[in-house]
Amino acid sequence: MSDERRTIRVPPYLLTEGRTSANVVLALESRVQRVVGHSLEGLSGRAMPEKAAILAACRMPIPVVEVAGRTRLAIQVTRILIGDLIEDGLLAVETGTGSINDRPDIQLLERVLSGLRDAQ
Repeated sequence: MSDERRTIRVPPYLLTEGRTSANVVLALESRVQRVVGHSLEGLSGRAMPEKAAILAACRMPIPVVEVAGRTRLAIQVTRILIGDLIEDGLLAVETGTGSINDRPDIQLLERVLSGLRDAQ
């Protein structure tokens, strides 16, 4: 028998416990960050490894779309799990957009475009 690690793919509806939308509305460019001082002991449920991966990705402010890319989770699943973590007090959403006229930051758009081109 091989010592290769096998990756088990869990269907998205199991990770979200059947939910198709988050309780917290998040735009793709919303930046989230882990809240300092909270322990992960309260982290439970089916998506515990996925939530831990999200928290690891959010040590610094990061857009929701980038969290999805780093964790390799579907964007809607990522939004739902981030919403859960926000409700649990483990993540916070940056309130200021830092952009003019509520338009997304041009540097963010350029990074997204670059990432899309690299993915092709």
